[in-house]
Amino acid sequence: MIEEKNKCGECTMCCELLYIKSLNKPANVMCTFCDKGCTIHGSHPKECQDFKCAYYQMENVHIDLRPDNCKVIFEKISEHIFFGTLHPKYQLNEVVAKQIKEFGNQGFSTIIAATGRKPSLFLADGHTQD
Repeated sequence: MIEEKNKCGECTMCCELLYIKSLNKPANVMCTFCDKGCTIHGSHPKECQDFKCAYYQMENVHIDLRPDNCKVIFEKISEHIFFGTLHPKYQLNEVVAKQIKEFGNQGFSTIIAATGRKPSLFLADGHTQD
């Protein structure tokens, strides 16, 4: 199933995975203002407003790539780099591996950071940590 216009739907991965300094909210802990979505939306912190979920911004993206389904939040952080944050309880799956390859085919570098106790980096083919 491909959604024509992607919205958050049931996804609240950013509310859980992201570190929000102004709320003293650590990474990998559900935000206290999240209840099936942000209860302070409109007055939420700048860190939240500045986060640009790639899934939310793209059109014609398969629902399997919605962060709550694939367990990775992708964000385009420059004209050439996508950054992904992997939920610490999961491993990269086939859907994410295909998306990383597709980003590479489009000329992007993709970096996935696993946010568990032992951080890991996964880079697109042909890219190095340097």
